[in-house]
Amino acid sequence: LDERSENCLVEGNLSVGVARPSHNHMAKRNTIRNNVFICDGDARLTFPKSSDYSVEKNVVHAKGKIVLENPDAITKLQNNVLFSEAGMVQARKLNNYSQSGTYLLKADSGNLLEDPLILEFKAGIVKFGPDSPAEKLGIKPIDVSRAGRRR
Repeated sequence: LDERSENCLVEGNLSVGVARPSHNHMAKRNTIRNNVFICDGDARLTFPKSSDYSVEKNVVHAKGKIVLENPDAITKLQNNVLFSEAGMVQARKLNNYSQSGTYLLKADSGNLLEDPLILEFKAGIVKFGPDSPAEKLGIKPIDVSRAGRRR
């Protein structure tokens, strides 16, 4: 969501292999809910010069680290599964566009740093395994198998 995006809802999306699956710039009062972001390396969710975001019930699974850039833009961060195979989930504070500090995120407000047990996603249908923390948080499976370009 770019400049002046306000009161938008981003929901039910699947992103695979995109290092920055959610980039939000100069936007406010938006909600990112019930999405699945799968990254082969690091994953960055960025919010420069943004404010009053709700980020809830999402799954971020990265082989590398997960970074929330400008966490002060997020007023509601809850019930997400943030799983880094590298064991590093961090927040990067920004002052305008410059990094002004980094800290590790901890499991709180229902946010979990556990494997979401994703069984399937390649066909555009996300399925979670039994005892998945995603299902425990009320994150719904996603079916985007019919999305995109059609013949």
